Amino acid sequence: MNRRSSALARLACLTLLGVAAIPAHDAVAASGISIRDADVSEFPTVRLIVSTQEAVELSDREVEVVENGLAVDVGEVHLLGEGDRVDAVLAIDVSNSMRGRPLSTALAAARTFVAGVPASMPLGVVTFSDEPTVLSPLAEDRASVERAVTSIGDSTSAGTALFDAVATAVGMFDTGSKVQHNLILVTDGRNTTGDADLAGAVEAAKAAGMHVFTIGLAGPTTDEATLRALSRSTGGTYAAISPEELGAVYAGLARGFSSQYVVRYRSKSPLGTAIRTSVHLPVGSASVGFLAPGASGVRTETRAIAETSGFWAGS
Repeated sequence: MNRRSSALARLACLTLLGVAAIPAHDAVAASGISIRDADVSEFPTVRLIVSTQEAVELSDREVEVVENGLAVDVGEVHLLGEGDRVDAVLAIDVSNSMRGRPLSTALAAARTFVAGVPASMPLGVVTFSDEPTVLSPLAEDRASVERAVTSIGDSTSAGTALFDAVATAVGMFDTGSKVQHNLILVTDGRNTTGDADLAGAVEAAKAAGMHVFTIGLAGPTTDEATLRALSRSTGGTYAAISPEELGAVYAGLARGFSSQYVVRYRSKSPLGTAIRTSVHLPVGSASVGFLAPGASGVRTETRAIAETSGFWAGS
């Protein structure tokens, strides 16, 4: 897909989110699987990206797909391949309220994530207090990522430019490539400074096709409503946790990013109708809502980013 086609697809995605009878960001997961993406660009063929909590070997005979209450034939099941790469940026709050144990725990959890994803998965690191700072651009070089995390140390400063951190992460991705972009953002507070606002951060993330996974460390200043809105609007997940649970959260995300499967099926639904699809695997089930293309008088999207409900501690 060229840059212009990708841009048009992302623009159509924004349109879909406002018109779908069943919202694209309406996914439900159970028992450790989630649906990350629904692609209807070749409708009636539907291409789903399904993430599992653990690595499993799946064949089409082990995957059941139900669309609007009716079983449909599964045409293909395989691991996400080279044509659909995955990358991620780690955004870490280094404001004064994170000083001490919360920050040291967040850094340990970040190392857990780095160790848990494939070596070929590009990673980047950005910190934020009064402004965001890119410590390591997206790269497969694990040594540079580990050095970036180590360099954070115990240094903190005043201010929390949370929305600017999202905008900075967007700029780190090659948004013209066919890559699944992810941002994992951990904070214990709320946005207190910077140029961007929630609406601008969400718009930028959507335009880049970036899924934002927000992690709120429990505390009196944690803006759960904003963190939840940021993740829900971009196809990510919000987890409200204690510092002790950070390692489990990052490990769960690493497993989910590493174990993603393409599931293709042929839809039986007419053009322009609301679709609710459920996927049943031996390790769990998940469902997602989206709109089939071709609704009369409505410009519809060819890809629907589905919100995941998550499968880690605190979700």
